[in-house]
Amino acid sequence: STITVTVKDDNGTPSDSGDDRERQINFDLVIREVNEAPVVGPLMPDIAVGQGSVVGPISIMVSDRETLPALLVLSFTSSNPTLVAGAPVGFEATGSGATRGVIILPEPCAFGDATITVTVTDRGKSDGTDVKSVSRTFRLTVLPGPVPCVSAISNQTINTNSLTGEIVFTVKDGQTPAANLLVRA
Repeated sequence: STITVTVKDDNGTPSDSGDDRERQINFDLVIREVNEAPVVGPLMPDIAVGQGSVVGPISIMVSDRETLPALLVLSFTSSNPTLVAGAPVGFEATGSGATRGVIILPEPCAFGDATITVTVTDRGKSDGTDVKSVSRTFRLTVLPGPVPCVSAISNQTINTNSLTGEIVFTVKDGQTPAANLLVRA
């Protein structure tokens, strides 16, 4: 855009005297595109749940000055993948637009702590450069359950008069070491 600045001098007389002097200058003003980081909020509190629990949905608000809310990308990570696996196994995104959410699916037999990171990423400038992200974290604590836990065992098919072979599974208990648990089939 061209901007014009005009300065008028009334030569010390009232402005209607007709001998006013004027000077004009022009300059170009170039406005460059800027991409600001998106916003994710409100801050999420730390969460504690019992073993085997599903967490959420947890409401997450997202916004950005340059990117429409529907085009913002939400992602999730866990500092402890044995407690909460990466997406899509350990996390399920919900919602759309500015109102999003997440359901967290801890491993059924796992307990312990994980730092959950929620990241929102914008689309950057119109040429695709200067993509920005912002992250928020909270701590998820899964408390041990009151009963032992057995990992999933897939269905088995064998021929008559034959052996299955080794069937692998794990047992866990928050109060008793696995070596002290009694396993019967």
